[in-house]
Amino acid sequence: MTETTLRDPFVCIKHVPEKYHCEKCKFQTHSLTKFRNHSDLHPKQDVISYTCQSCKFASFSRLVFMKHFYTSCTVKFKCPGYLCNRKCDICLKRHTGPKTVRRFHCELCPFQTQWRAAINVHLMAKHATPKECSWLRCDKCQYEASCPRALKVHAATKHATPEDPDWFKCEKCAFKTKWKGNLQGHLQAKHVASEERLWFKCDKCPYRTLQKFKLKVHVHRKHSNSFNEKYDRVFECKQCSYQTRFKSCLVKHTVVKHTAVEELKWFGCDKCEYKGKLKKSLDKHVKMRHAASEDIKWYECD
Repeated sequence: MTETTLRDPFVCIKHVPEKYHCEKCKFQTHSLTKFRNHSDLHPKQDVISYTCQSCKFASFSRLVFMKHFYTSCTVKFKCPGYLCNRKCDICLKRHTGPKTVRRFHCELCPFQTQWRAAINVHLMAKHATPKECSWLRCDKCQYEASCPRALKVHAATKHATPEDPDWFKCEKCAFKTKWKGNLQGHLQAKHVASEERLWFKCDKCPYRTLQKFKLKVHVHRKHSNSFNEKYDRVFECKQCSYQTRFKSCLVKHTVVKHTAVEELKWFGCDKCEYKGKLKKSLDKHVKMRHAASEDIKWYECD
């Protein structure tokens, strides 16, 4: 072999092309594609290798490895803090170790999140003036929102029709919702036995709830003396002295007490002339006046 062939791996000698030789084994081929595919089979010291600590699966591709432990890995770890199953040690560590996750902090308030985009949404919603916001207007009413998600929620809750195919429907009753999480909560609350529900329990008292957020609020308000703007925030009515810790209560108060009759969206009963300002009032009316005795959930005094 001449000096030229040592420098060039593919040189024609006597009208016969030289083969590609692997430096780590005896493999050789005329095809450059096969040679590159073969070279990828050998471990590379300068490339990061992702190895599953549960089933010893390894890959140089992070996407392939992520797909493995989300779909293919059969070993599961049960997370004691969040009552869910997570696969592989890396996913378990990420799920149970919030201290190792990078967090983005708001410079104007104590708000923090692990998502950079959430910081931008927070700044627009909480600290930006109306002139600084790029408002998104609903094409069916005068509602305006500063972020696309708020506009999407508004459209789903205010302008959805029964013929809309995007409803999540319960298979056991007539309940339907635009949100998959609401359907899961409905199934847990209405169609699962109490002993089979995924309860979030307080480790300091007998309190339990089906919602993780409510458990956090309970622990902070009942077993903590620190101040947290997220949980201790007070919503005040701009037209009277009414105050509440829940935004939903303030909205109901505004509708009932300070909304003109011609601006109200009335909820009418289809069996009589009754109409109410709140859907909850209509549901209570139907249950008290038109529901059969066997369809009512009775509570007995012990």
